[in-house]
Amino acid sequence: MLGFVNLFKPAGPSSTQFGARLRRIYRDPAGKLAIGHLGTLDPQAAGVLPVALGKATRLLPLIIDRRKAYACTLMLGRATTTGDAVGETIVERAVPDDVDERLANVIASFVGAVSQVPPMFSAVKSDGRRLYDLARA
Repeated sequence: MLGFVNLFKPAGPSSTQFGARLRRIYRDPAGKLAIGHLGTLDPQAAGVLPVALGKATRLLPLIIDRRKAYACTLMLGRATTTGDAVGETIVERAVPDDVDERLANVIASFVGAVSQVPPMFSAVKSDGRRLYDLARA
């Protein structure tokens, strides 16, 4: 088996756990299958996970830093302890009347090259451990 597939990762498993499931499903005759994914989704995130199978994993370094586009659903007026939908609510407010204008300004600030500091509840690694594991420990 060789190629790329776009899979929908449900909320729950990590990207690595999801890849392990694929490895069990798509075994080659030798009993092994290289699987690599283009990026990582946090366990609580659901979304498209592009996956390379077999020798296609050798192409990942050529495409991993390419331009990406994202779509999302927002929950406005609520802040949580984790900065995502699974944390405990710490602030709840009414959504302001000028929300469309405010969102347009924020979205415009994300056009082009953007440097971000990852939140503690993210899949970024520090000293070999995922930040979301460290934050929840």
